[in-house]
Formats: sequence, C-alpha cells, structure tokens
Amino acid sequence: MTVYYQQCWLGREGEKFIHVAWIPEKYAKAGKVLKIKDIDGYKVLAIGTVRKPEEEIQERSRDFKNTRKASDI
Repeated sequence: MTVYYQQCWLGREGEKFIHVAWIPEKYAKAGKVLKIKDIDGYKVLAIGTVRKPEEEIQERSRDFKNTRKASDI
C-alpha cells in the first residue's frame, strides 16, 4: 500500500513563524493539532493541493543540503 504525503503549513501557539512540512495524508486535516518529534501543539493551518508518494518524499528529503553546491558558479 502506498502512503501519500501532502505539503502543509503548520503553526504553534505563541510563535510568529510558520513551518512548512510534508506530512502523511491521513494527518493533513485543517485545524488538526499534531505532535511532531515529541513537541505537541503543531496546528495544521493550510494544506497544499499536491500529493506525493512516500518514496518520492524520502528521496528528496535531503536535497536542501546540496542547494549551495548547485547554485554557486
């Protein structure tokens, strides 16, 4: 069975910034409060329209580490 993920915007009470994360589709419900990495209180503020399979999310999860190498001339 393929597990799908959706990109979501998450916020926490008292924080001034928004987190963006790919979370499993079954948890991607607006207004739902989640516990992520032992921290309670992440509220799903908005959900993106694209869904991707878990394999693709895992393959791309560390791409940000190579951004500088790819962009420097």
